[in-house]
Amino acid sequence: LIHRQRGQHVAALDTYIKDMDEPIHAFAFISNMLLQLKDAEHFSFKSAVISRIPELVKLS
Repeated sequence: LIHRQRGQHVAALDTYIKDMDEPIHAFAFISNMLLQLKDAEHFSFKSAVISRIPELVKLS
C-alpha cells in the first residue's frame, strides 16, 4: 500500500478495514505495526486501533 510506504500507518489501517473481502489482512497489519513501531508512533497507532474497535469487530 502507498500509505504504508509513506509512513501513514493510520491511513493504511483505514484502507485495510474497508477491505471486507480479506479481513485477515487488517489484523495482520495491526499485529505487524504494533511489533515494528516505537515510541510516539507506536502509541499513536495503538490509539487509532483502539478507536476503531467497533469497525474491527464487524470485520471479524
